[in-house]
Amino acid sequence: MANEAEIAGRTDLIAKAMIETNRTMRDVLNDLGEADKGIGRHLEDVQRLAGSAGNVRAAEHAAEQIGAVAQRTRDPQTMDQWSDADMRVRRTFGTSQVAAGELSSRIGSSQRGLEEIRERLAQSRGRLDQAMKHLDALDQLPEYAGSQQSTGLRARLDQLKVVTARADAGVRETMEGLGGARRSAAAFENSQVQIGESRHSKAVEQTSESLRTTVTQARTRLRDTGNTIYDERTQVGEAAQYAINQANESQATQRDPELADALRAGSNPTPQAAQQVGRGPAEQDLRHRLDGPSQDASLNR
Repeated sequence: MANEAEIAGRTDLIAKAMIETNRTMRDVLNDLGEADKGIGRHLEDVQRLAGSAGNVRAAEHAAEQIGAVAQRTRDPQTMDQWSDADMRVRRTFGTSQVAAGELSSRIGSSQRGLEEIRERLAQSRGRLDQAMKHLDALDQLPEYAGSQQSTGLRARLDQLKVVTARADAGVRETMEGLGGARRSAAAFENSQVQIGESRHSKAVEQTSESLRTTVTQARTRLRDTGNTIYDERTQVGEAAQYAINQANESQATQRDPELADALRAGSNPTPQAAQQVGRGPAEQDLRHRLDGPSQDASLNR
């Protein structure tokens, strides 16, 4: 082959991009496990917010009883007691509003963590796009275009791009769900509620129920995303291993012209020289990850 060096060099860059994608997906799976724990804490916060409705309801009940007496007797002292009771309702409600504000802030932190995951996925997508450009350039070489190596790498690059895009979509949708919950919590924190008719406790109950639904849906989307990545981990690893093997083979043919002729003839596809290439830390680490246990059992089905 006249272009063994270019084929070897570009194939090596393609393999590195695919190895990094495998690494990225492993890290994303672990990070989604941590994000899942964070969302679980948000649901605990929502549960505490829902529980605070009982305190607000008790304050409202006391104010209503005093108010009934005050309206009947018009006694100035009782009227003052009624005013104080209404203030207790507002203070108790205010405690719930503070809790909602803290929840909104914590959800914001979770969103920032998910945005960091999306940034890593975007970097991975960029590496795969660059790898595809290398493959397009190789397909301009007459001895490479339409080869089994070209077809195999292209299929696996397309596969990794789909996996990466699917993961990004799942993380984005999780962020959007959390964003809705954050806006609801912030709106409740700053809401003004008219006293009477148990409006304050009803507002707490309605907000907490809405938050529970929204946050739970976001968590479900995140878990679906993590489970999909977990299910695809073997395919992603095999794609990276395929690229390693192709890079090793290309390097071997570059060093051995006779081997290049043999490969062109379709003989000896796995020479000893090629078998000995690539036993460095990157490939060993890849194999360790493929064979080892999942890093995040919480995302397993």
